[in-house]
Amino acid sequence: YKYGMGVAPFVKVGGSIIFDVSNFTSPNYDNLAARAYRDGARVSGNSWGADTAGAYDADAQNYDRLVRDAQPSGSAVATAGNQQMTFVFAAGNAGSGTQTVGSPGTAKNVITVGAAENVRAFGGSDGSGIADTGADSANDIISFSSRGPCADSRKKPDIMAPGTHITGGAPQNVKTMSGTGTALTIFDGTGVSGGVGSNFFPSSGQQFYTASSGTSHSTPAVAGAAALVYQWFINQGWATAANPASPAMIKAYLMNASRYMTGTSANDALYSNNQGMGMVNLDTSFDATPRFLRDQLTADILTASGQSRSWSGTIASSTKPVRITVAWTDAPGSTTGNAYKNNLDLTVVVNGTTYRGNVFTGGNSTTGGTADVRNNVESVFLPAGTSGAVTITVAGTNINSDGVPNYGTTIDQDFALVAYNFNQVDAAAVVLSGTTLVAEGNSPTNNAIDPDEQVTVAFGLQNVGNLNASNVTATLLATNGVTPGPTNTASYGTLTAGGNAVTNNFTFSASGAVGSTFNAVLSLSDGTNNLGAVTATFLLGPPPVTPVLISQVYGGGGNSGATYNKDFIELYNRSATSQSLAGWSVQYASAAGTTWTSTALTGTIGPGKYYL
Repeated sequence: YKYGMGVAPFVKVGGSIIFDVSNFTSPNYDNLAARAYRDGARVSGNSWGADTAGAYDADAQNYDRLVRDAQPSGSAVATAGNQQMTFVFAAGNAGSGTQTVGSPGTAKNVITVGAAENVRAFGGSDGSGIADTGADSANDIISFSSRGPCADSRKKPDIMAPGTHITGGAPQNVKTMSGTGTALTIFDGTGVSGGVGSNFFPSSGQQFYTASSGTSHSTPAVAGAAALVYQWFINQGWATAANPASPAMIKAYLMNASRYMTGTSANDALYSNNQGMGMVNLDTSFDATPRFLRDQLTADILTASGQSRSWSGTIASSTKPVRITVAWTDAPGSTTGNAYKNNLDLTVVVNGTTYRGNVFTGGNSTTGGTADVRNNVESVFLPAGTSGAVTITVAGTNINSDGVPNYGTTIDQDFALVAYNFNQVDAAAVVLSGTTLVAEGNSPTNNAIDPDEQVTVAFGLQNVGNLNASNVTATLLATNGVTPGPTNTASYGTLTAGGNAVTNNFTFSASGAVGSTFNAVLSLSDGTNNLGAVTATFLLGPPPVTPVLISQVYGGGGNSGATYNKDFIELYNRSATSQSLAGWSVQYASAAGTTWTSTALTGTIGPGKYYL
């Protein structure tokens, strides 16, 4: 925490004029980026923006384009091909309400930064009105920090850094600089909060450092972190100056290593509209834990919807968490309607249990949920104590735009993948590809598995690993209320690596309440090795709807045709709640079928229950 050192003290720093002493200069963004790239800049920190209430406007759209190519055609330094550049933007200071992130921070491909509290007492409030209580916990989000979602429901900010009581250098008059410093006369403190004891400085008697609060001050910390990650990749031999880490990789890497915040306005479910993926955390970024990295490789480019890429491996250490993040530089979006374009989906299978990207409870992933269709960063975080076989799949669910300009195809998307605490190995990886309800025991059918109803379900299995799996068998386990039929094992034969799914039918019944869910588990084996298990989640009974009682008449007592016996009149409540039978009646015929009798029904019928 030495004054003047900053986060990345050994990088070269250049300045581009966005504001003069008093005004926004309305710069040409293409020229700004192109000249900065020409002069060696690869990370751009931007502590400016407009309060657009979460809207994705033309400025956000333009920066989504510049991330991929910072020297586009028509710019002051136009260069053929893609010159990629990491842009870091402040989320804004319009919090604490929802949908308050400003543009260009609403852009998809930039890193958008919110403000956590610093831990630095001044002995009073700074000029922004932030007291020492607003700078006393690194787990708290300060009230002014802008929140998501964006207007199209994308998550922002992406990551957090301290943004209160931040000190920074004041421009110096070098001719008269003394032991306490002398700020330039032109420096009037505009936009700077200042500190206790003077107009602009946090302590009297010095003019080297001033102080302020805002996301404008958390943003440079993340820009510094991005610069360190950029250099770290070169130092580790993972990248070169000629082929550096992409902006998508730097974003994925920082978000993958983030620290979950648990204080005021935090302690929520990631990917959070308050804290993004948490506080930037360089300890984790630069530790020695094994990582599996894929950075915009040509072999990984997806050129059509339905394509996917998968990798199998094991968890390196059960004493550390497992974190997998995919990020992609999406094509610039529309400024009307939804800004998101290409949709990739991350799926991680651990010992047969499936986790989808961005489905979290608190700071860790949970099973179930639905795939994220909006955000171009998806993560799966699992706590320490997780062990076993892992399969990572990045699927091109909807590839509809030119995500990789200046490449051979006009419909394509590449991506960056970070898998922390993961060792990639060649292996078969059998996953559940889907289920289909084939037959129902109850009549009439309702396209649902009702409590205690014997059903037949087709289970599809697919090998997404890179080795074939031979002699695969699956056994339906008697667990979670599931009662398998007489034959609970089926042969799937050889599942080819990357091949099509193979399907087999299993007959079973399940107990439970209407509206609840249950898990059917298939244990997998190749005759020699345990291949883990796959789990399918089903709803018992139909989803809750407007309650309807369905009447079904069954023949009995030797009667047939239009002649029925009263004892076999059945009412079945398909709703999730008990229903009154008041006003209901049934008619039944005598054995001879000549006299009809009407009987009023009374009482209630429980969910999924029969009335005889």
